[in-house]
Amino acid sequence: MDEVKEIMDKQISSVEKTDEIFGQVKEGIAASIDGVNRIADKTRRLDEARVNVVDVVQNLTAIAQENAASTEETSASVTEVSNIVYNISENASQLKHVADGLEQNMNIFKM
Repeated sequence: MDEVKEIMDKQISSVEKTDEIFGQVKEGIAASIDGVNRIADKTRRLDEARVNVVDVVQNLTAIAQENAASTEETSASVTEVSNIVYNISENASQLKHVADGLEQNMNIFKM
């Protein structure tokens, strides 16, 4: 009978140790689940930040394209104004030549 009691005590001790080990495993699993949840949350936040950065870069790209188009338009306008100024200068020169000729013709009548 003592032998059976001793076996039972060992069994009870083994079950208690097993229960303690399972408790530790359960705590470890809970800690792992918590860690995975935190990683998932951080990943979600990083993805939101990535989306924001992509949006900002796309906006900056659009602004840069608009600036390039505006610069091109400004350059074309400056070229056009330069051509107009050149034409005005040429026309003024021709007008001066005509005026000089007219003045010479008028001087003929003054004599």
